[in-house]
Amino acid sequence: MGWVKENLARENGKVEGLIISKSMDENIRYALVCISNIELKLYKFENDKLILIDSKDAYIKAHFEKLTPEQKEEFIRGILRQIRDNE
Repeated sequence: MGWVKENLARENGKVEGLIISKSMDENIRYALVCISNIELKLYKFENDKLILIDSKDAYIKAHFEKLTPEQKEEFIRGILRQIRDNE
């Protein structure tokens, strides 16, 4: 991304990055927190077709599965409150 910004981007040009990985670990997550304009897509194969998954959805799903039933219910209530508040 740095090379592209210095050599190809026009003045004040925006450079965006994309990481495609089979999994997301804490190291990748921490790196994404520090780097702006970069996105992570996870991939998998289904019936010999490449499927890209938004990493945010995968991250939320992985952590949601670790919650107790009561925590899941509270999480969902919180999301519904945010939706109502933003309407």
